[in-house]
Amino acid sequence: MKLKIATVLKCGGEYVERHVHALRDQCAKHIPWADFVCLSDGHPECKTIPLVYDYPGWWSKMELFKLHGPILYMDLDTVVTGSCDHWLHQIQQKEFVVLRNIARDHRDKTRAFGSGLMYWSGDLSYLCQAYEDAGCPSEYRGGDQKFIEHTFKGEYTYFKDITDDIVSFKANIRDGSYPKEKASIIYFHGRPRPWEQSIVTWP
Repeated sequence: MKLKIATVLKCGGEYVERHVHALRDQCAKHIPWADFVCLSDGHPECKTIPLVYDYPGWWSKMELFKLHGPILYMDLDTVVTGSCDHWLHQIQQKEFVVLRNIARDHRDKTRAFGSGLMYWSGDLSYLCQAYEDAGCPSEYRGGDQKFIEHTFKGEYTYFKDITDDIVSFKANIRDGSYPKEKASIIYFHGRPRPWEQSIVTWP
């Protein structure tokens, strides 16, 4: 099956259609062979899948798991800066690939998922069902990524174990410890957002 790149826009928050368009254009430039789709209750100018449930805030991300893989999910504050073909080829048969949550101590050997960038190759719809079964909690310590971390059953891999060019803006780019020209993806978490800084070109 052809790879889909998916993102989510839940209207009413800080993210708007222009953020979807910026990510769409970056993916079209650097991963032109993949299809781009946005799950949304708005009307961005791209292929859109309507959000079915009125999950609170970022929890709308849970609807992603109704999509059968191969899916590459990106938060709207992700910046695609170079070719991703080398690591996309390597993860094709992986069940689930996720960011390592860099806010957690790297010496911690337990799971530490960061959900801003995720890939899955098959059916993970049970994650969405588990959220439904839990009563769609809006308050969950650690948010959606902690819920996914606790609920996921199967084999997982961290992107950092596949490639070294998926990097954090805060931890790797802002302080100059990683040359931005070598990155394929720069992910942002918290402030600043890509549109609030001048080190990395956006859109």
